[in-house]
Amino acid sequence: RLSRFWVRRVGVDPEFLTQADIAQVFPDGAACSFTYTETSPPVFVSGNGTALVKISGDLVQLDGGEDSFAADPITIDVRNTEDDGLQDFVISAGPDYEAGFRGQYACTN
Repeated sequence: RLSRFWVRRVGVDPEFLTQADIAQVFPDGAACSFTYTETSPPVFVSGNGTALVKISGDLVQLDGGEDSFAADPITIDVRNTEDDGLQDFVISAGPDYEAGFRGQYACTN
């Protein structure tokens, strides 16, 4: 099930995406993915101005650009860090919730 707009007061921590989840929005695979570790499944994927994240079991499709995406009230930013191999994934849901996660954001092109 795919939702464009979704938020819950208890938090919006991203969950692991399956290949079937990703194929709903990116049938040929996503160009970029964010993972917590080099071997963990992605929690966020993006490509061609679209992104996908799973929150509380619901898939949320976001629109955006290279490293910033939104589906009101959710915004996601991928930020570079001082470590070339790691990026910060920052998700917010309005003014009352923001969480950051460090991991790898890798693109195939």
